[in-house]
Amino acid sequence: NAQKRPKVFENQLVQHQVRYLGLLENIKVRRAGFAFRVEFFKFAARFRVLASGKIGAVLATGTDKEIANSVLNAAKQYVPALSNPGEAQFGIRKVFIKNPETVFELQKVRKMLMHKEAVKIQNLWRRYISRRQLSSLRVEIEVLWNAKGKQATPTDLVRPYSAFYVRDSRLNDAISSLLEYV
Repeated sequence: NAQKRPKVFENQLVQHQVRYLGLLENIKVRRAGFAFRVEFFKFAARFRVLASGKIGAVLATGTDKEIANSVLNAAKQYVPALSNPGEAQFGIRKVFIKNPETVFELQKVRKMLMHKEAVKIQNLWRRYISRRQLSSLRVEIEVLWNAKGKQATPTDLVRPYSAFYVRDSRLNDAISSLLEYV
């Protein structure tokens, strides 16, 4: 109210606030029993991993609703409950999912796929670090052999008497451990 007094309501102002805040739509959704409601772009950002590699064109040119729809369709392969009629619906700005169990299953699948992607990244990083260490070891070996006036050949690495060329036991152990994996 304009007077800022308690328990005094102006009907026109109250109706405007209810429409502006979207309370009627919220009440309809709650009565329908949808446990999960989130905006399209948030849904797509969170669950996009479920549709990796399947929605490239939509990601580039689609609206938030189209992207969310593509993600939801791709997620149906992991969570069959999403295929049930009325389980997932689209509103004007939000995705609605009825059962909390379906949302929990979506979260579980997302976590599993994120873990797989994290393991891939870790493997790539470890491979990069190993190759970088091997490269620096090759340089160190070459420096040591050149200091003795020796010429390194590819077969020198597998000779059992390589300790004669490389006097540093730490370096010799590192070379031996690398050769086990080659």
